[in-house]
Amino acid sequence: MNHRTVLHHNHMDSATYRHHYCLKWQEWLAKQDFGLVVTLNFNRDTTPAGARRTFGSFLARLDRRFLGRRWCEKGWERTFGVAVLENQETNLHIHVAMRLPASAAALSFSEQQLYLESTWNQLVAGGQCDVQVVYDRAGVAHYMAKQLTRRGYNETFILSTEFHNHNT
Repeated sequence: MNHRTVLHHNHMDSATYRHHYCLKWQEWLAKQDFGLVVTLNFNRDTTPAGARRTFGSFLARLDRRFLGRRWCEKGWERTFGVAVLENQETNLHIHVAMRLPASAAALSFSEQQLYLESTWNQLVAGGQCDVQVVYDRAGVAHYMAKQLTRRGYNETFILSTEFHNHNT
């Protein structure tokens, strides 16, 4: 190995780094406050950028429903979600660890599920939304992290706060 090789080697691209990153990400996610895990399928071709935009619209519609007309001014009351994009080259879909706004707690799980499914179907005709109650956060974190060890995938998770207006 010469000095040029050392200078151009990107340690963040190594399998060891990606594995360590994945484990730390799982630990972090398991500590977050979420009660639902949601899988959002497009059932059609989409890009990571398109999936990100659609996910942002999905969150905005949920917040509008549960927080009312001035939902975008409600900061930490909004829907919280950590999402990962999976199978980006074949059947891109999104897994989300999610906490709905407190006002949604008055609804039964089946009412929450119905609203999430209908909201997704309004945005993605022919898409599917699978909603499950979380009983094991560490298990959900492990499942969601399964592709983070792939080259380039460690940059594909989305925090719902990316869509917040941080000036309010």
